[in-house]
Formats: sequence, structure tokens, C-alpha cells
Amino acid sequence: MLKKYIFCITTSFLCFNSAFANENLPLNNSDNKDIIELSAPLFGKIKKSNITKIQEQYNKAFDDDQRIALYLKTPYDKRQYVFPMIHASPFISHKIKTHPEIIIWKNKKPTIIAKQLNNFAKNHLDDLSPFFYVYLDPDFWNPKVKESNLDNSFNNPFAMLPQKEADYVYPTLKQLFNISNQPSENYLKTELSENDILNISNVLTNLDTYQPANGSLQELSLKIINLQKDQIHRAIADPFKVFINSLKVLGEEKSFADFLKKHNISSPNEFAAKADLTLKAFQILNLNLNAAIELNHVQFNRQIKPFEETEFLSQDIEPIDMYIRLHQAKSGDVYFIKQHAELLKSIFKNNFIDKGLMISID
Repeated sequence: MLKKYIFCITTSFLCFNSAFANENLPLNNSDNKDIIELSAPLFGKIKKSNITKIQEQYNKAFDDDQRIALYLKTPYDKRQYVFPMIHASPFISHKIKTHPEIIIWKNKKPTIIAKQLNNFAKNHLDDLSPFFYVYLDPDFWNPKVKESNLDNSFNNPFAMLPQKEADYVYPTLKQLFNISNQPSENYLKTELSENDILNISNVLTNLDTYQPANGSLQELSLKIINLQKDQIHRAIADPFKVFINSLKVLGEEKSFADFLKKHNISSPNEFAAKADLTLKAFQILNLNLNAAIELNHVQFNRQIKPFEETEFLSQDIEPIDMYIRLHQAKSGDVYFIKQHAELLKSIFKNNFIDKGLMISID
């Protein structure tokens, strides 16, 4: 009889994805069963992920008693990594959560930590989501079964593991997150420089001194806001590019270019590209880990293109596309901006909306 289960990692995927992806994304009751309709603060529609479909199949295939039986197959020493997230998932029933062997793990934290994460746990365990406890297990970092033995099971989370060496195994990090083979130093590459941050900061700090060729800055700002009223999502997603394109339409590109040259920026397009990238990287710093992971998942499925000048003044983008665009930056950009986060926060928090720059920082 086959009795080897990769149960913990199955539970991790199901609980984590259902809890986060569906907590704010109620299923649409329309005839299209593969569509999720987003709710506030996000709006729009996205296709269901494979994990969401697996969750639905799982719910149909097992009643509460069967699910309890499956959970209880988790070896006792592994329950510290699995059972706390059962209580954190809104899609697991009260009957399951209050089972005597499950409820005792509510709000409990792992006590046996992989040595690679000892320092991390000391600093962050109290604030760590239960959905990530699985990665604290020493066996996660010292797999007892070769990767090849997991191929079929990873494709089918409900498949049982052949009777090999281990009773309890995890996929590797590379399998879970499709980690690239590129050198780690590539993750720190950025197009931004210290001078870019200084120049952008100077421009925004001195924006009130900009003199348009025609009329006052206040009059120009009202015209820019009027241009953006029917494409507010695009303006929020790429505020500097939309601002510069508004100046071009209003015949103020040259006057603003002259203003930028005083602050060592060669052109409006250069300013827009680097300022938007700086803002996006800064916004990513404010994401919590769960939101960042889910955003990456949605971005991968929607394949959002960056801003192009030809789309300016065309039909506005969807709110979910706005949210994705607002967080489009590479890891190297984010690591670089982190060094200047306090300076940028003090600048971005100013009110630029009355000048036609749709920037809002909490």
C-alpha cells in the first residue's frame, strides 16, 4: 500500500494561495467559471490561477472528515510547520479548525528552526505569516529525496510518493519559485545612480520655480489635470510619463526641458523614465511579502506592457493593470532605492497632485 505523502507542501500551496489570492478576490457567479472578479480596493477581472482551480477541485473531492483525516496524516513533529496556517486560512471550516488535534496548534510558532534561518527567526518569527512556517523546517533545507522523485508529485499535488527513503519531503526552493540560474549579482543591477536620485529630488523640490512659456504654472497645472481626467489609472501608474506627455500636448515641452537642464537632466523623456522607475521601486518597498508574491503571480499571468507614448489619451487602462504598472521595477532598482528611502519619502509625500502629478504616498 502506498503511504508516502507530500502532504505538507500540498497544504502549504492550497492554504496560502486560497487565503491570499481569494481573500480579496471573490469568485464571480457568471457563466465563465475561469474568471475571478476583483473587489475593492482592486477592480477588474483576472483568470483563475491553476492553484485556485486545484483548491476548488480539492473542496469538491473531500468533505470535512476526509480533510481532517488527511491533515492528521502529517507526522506530529511536522505539525508545527503546517497546522498554524490551517487556522490562518479563511477557506478552512470551523469544524476542521476546532478538531482537538488541530486547535491546539492555533497561534503556535515553530520551535525547531533550520540553522540557515536561525538569525532570521530571532528577528522576524513573531511577525511571520504562518503560510511561511514550512520554510523553517530543517528538512526543507536538507531534502532526503532527490528532486527527480518529486517531478510527478509536484505536477499532481494529490499524488502519493513512492516508497523511497523518506516519509516526509518538500520540493526544493528552485522548484517552488522557478528560481533563475543567472548569477546573483545580476539581481543588484540597476539603471539608476546617485546623481539620478539627487537630480530628481532637486527637480521635485524646486518644481514651484518652473516657469511655463504660456501662462502661469497654476494655469498649466489645471490644463494637465483636465487632460488626465479620463485616464486617471494611467496617470497613477506612470505619473511622470503622463505628466511629460501632457506638457508635449500643451506645447510646454521645451520650457520644461530648459528647467530640467538647470538640474542636470538632459531631456523630459529621461526625467520621466528615471523618475517613474524611482517611484515604482519606492512603492515596491512598501509592499508586504504576501502582497508582493500575489502581485508577481498576477503580473506573470496578465503580461502587462510598460507605458508607451502612443497610448497617451487613449482609453484608460484597467485598475488591476494600473496596480501592476505602479510596481514594475527590477530587484536591483528596489535594492538601490532602499538606500535612499527616507529622502524619497520626504519628497514624494508632498502634494504634487495639484500640479498634475498623480503621486500619493501613505
